[in-house]
Amino acid sequence: MYSEIKLISKVKAQITKFSHKVSRSFKKPKGKSIHQMIYGIQAAKDVNLSNIARALNEDISLIKTECRLSRQISREDFSEQLNEEIIKYGALPAVRQE
Repeated sequence: MYSEIKLISKVKAQITKFSHKVSRSFKKPKGKSIHQMIYGIQAAKDVNLSNIARALNEDISLIKTECRLSRQISREDFSEQLNEEIIKYGALPAVRQE
């Protein structure tokens, strides 16, 4: 049980680090939603919004989480900007990525 918790926290830390790096050109609310989407997709192993919301396991109702995520991703298409940040991050030498 302890090793499972340790693994979960390590994965969350890695996702947080990655999402902060690729969303650095976004404002804080959009960066947070990017982090939640990346974590939710990874945890749910699915891109279905309701499964992502379930994986986030928030204290609010599932429908409220789904509505918030839906609203955040439908405001504007930021995929081009996000792709550019991912390419920049991937182009960095491994030493500088730390």
